[in-house]
Amino acid sequence: MGAAVTSLIAVAGTLLGSLATYSFQRRISQQTERFALERQLREQQVSVLSEFARAVADYRGGQTDLWHRANESAGSAAHEEARLRSHRLRAVVNQELFRLKILVSDSVLTQAAEGALVSIWTLHDHEDRQSFEEGRLKSSHTIDEYVRLANRYVQATFAVGGPTGRTGP
Repeated sequence: MGAAVTSLIAVAGTLLGSLATYSFQRRISQQTERFALERQLREQQVSVLSEFARAVADYRGGQTDLWHRANESAGSAAHEEARLRSHRLRAVVNQELFRLKILVSDSVLTQAAEGALVSIWTLHDHEDRQSFEEGRLKSSHTIDEYVRLANRYVQATFAVGGPTGRTGP
């Protein structure tokens, strides 16, 4: 009878050990998966922040070209080409803005992105060179402000280990 009790205790201990090991490994696996997903999100956030900056800079160049073409040769083929290019660039920058709003939950940063876009969108409305140059300067400052805030966001995100503040599995 003593041997049976000893065997039963050994089997129960083995089963409890297996369950504890399974539970521990499952928790580690879930933490590792969550960490991988957070890392992927951080990489996508950095990507969209830099892609928006690139797109907004390209759009600013397109709007500048459009303003010059409209004031130098309104109605010409070059003016029409600049207008179409500006529309294409605006579509790209809007797509990047939508991605940014989906992936980044910082309202100050998204407002800065919107502000940069608006300051560029209105460039073609300026009547004379002086107001146009003032608008270009303003758009440059709004882009710089966006980049500064994006940098701060990225640095803060990586300083604490990710969007959730965790430092790993």
